[in-house]
Amino acid sequence: MRVLFSDPFVQNRDFAEPGTKVELPELLAASDFVSLHPPLTPQTRFMMNDEAFARMKPTATLIICAPGTVVNTDALVRALDEKKIAGCTLDTTDPEPLRGRENVIINPHTGWYSEQAMVGLQAGAPNEVRRVLSGEWPVNVVNWAVKGNNRAGLWFGIGKGQIQMKLLRYGTPGEEKPGMLDASGQIRDLSGVVSDIGPDSISPAGLAKLRAVAVETLPVVNGSPRYGTPLRGIGKFIAVGLNYSDHAAETGMAIPAEPILFTKAISCITGPNDPVVLPEGSTKGDWEAELGIVIGTTARYVAEDKALDYVAGFCVINDVSERQFQLERGSQWDRGKGCDTFGPIGPWLVTTDEVGDPQNLDVWLDLNGQRMQTGSTKTMIFGAAHLVSYISRFITLMPGDVITTGTPPGVGMGKKPQFFLKAGDVMTLGIQGLGSQRQEVRGFTPGFWETYPN
Repeated sequence: MRVLFSDPFVQNRDFAEPGTKVELPELLAASDFVSLHPPLTPQTRFMMNDEAFARMKPTATLIICAPGTVVNTDALVRALDEKKIAGCTLDTTDPEPLRGRENVIINPHTGWYSEQAMVGLQAGAPNEVRRVLSGEWPVNVVNWAVKGNNRAGLWFGIGKGQIQMKLLRYGTPGEEKPGMLDASGQIRDLSGVVSDIGPDSISPAGLAKLRAVAVETLPVVNGSPRYGTPLRGIGKFIAVGLNYSDHAAETGMAIPAEPILFTKAISCITGPNDPVVLPEGSTKGDWEAELGIVIGTTARYVAEDKALDYVAGFCVINDVSERQFQLERGSQWDRGKGCDTFGPIGPWLVTTDEVGDPQNLDVWLDLNGQRMQTGSTKTMIFGAAHLVSYISRFITLMPGDVITTGTPPGVGMGKKPQFFLKAGDVMTLGIQGLGSQRQEVRGFTPGFWETYPN
């Protein structure tokens, strides 16, 4: 998370050494929260205009004291209507024409404070202080001790300004409930906050709503319930082939000049620990541990340096495959990729702020307790940002769409000699920080789907 903060009360002497000069347009483009409180001069009047908003991330939040002076109010309205920014919080006594918007917070005064200062304010604003100290966002607390001096405090602890979320769904198939994993690893029930985890829940506004929840007040889910897919309403399941240089080498295929794209049928999606059923006639079932990208904001023709702003989070995917169907029955891969149960997703959707760099994650898969795949997203030929940008040139990506990004070496097809899945095998796999999966392999039986996953 990056915060751009400008305040006339901050002086050079407040810092041990001067920072590096960076021009405002570059800062606007890089910042997740933009807090501007400059003195009003001819140069700063309406400095936040259409051009400035166009430079901001569509997931960014504006924190401002002066709509109508530093901020061009008409431009702000257009930015909100056109979703150029996610929302804003305003210090103003004149809320029109922004009153009533879900993504606008209007207060007579807004301030952020250090953890030490907030402890001292608990007696005056205990509920608000609890939200600040638990890392929730946004906050609205007034420091009345400095209000008279027209001096706002600031709290922007990097890495502490947002709840980093692991979203999930749990329960029997078709009856899953929304949940969140807390810091101690317990499932917390979100049913009182949202009806389900779907495309609306993982939009910037939806995630902001979930971050505003006091996690410790949510009911604890007892026992070990089944994990469903962490997201309802997946619209597209787009896959990338041969995206690790070492995997391409083991398969004997050339490194692609552009991403190889195919689709997995959404009917193949299952929970992370549900059984994998080999299709009728299968002889070459295979495994592929992969990083999944979950889209949170509609993406069309997205620049690579902005691409991750459109991502809600990441997850673990097993791109289960039938190689004979995929490679020996024509040129189309889809028939060997979209069979029922060939798309376990989860256990969690981990938000981008918690994942950090998606190109620095360890990936692994074991078969019957023996390590098959050990890799890292560092060796992806096309990184997550490139893939989102590239795919958005050809296919509009919608909230809830999933991209599975390719697999590191160690698949059965690449072994010497080759070997493949059989009934009774057990696959366990995971990605650093994103959780793990476990699937028992079953042979095909007619009508298995009538009682699946039992």
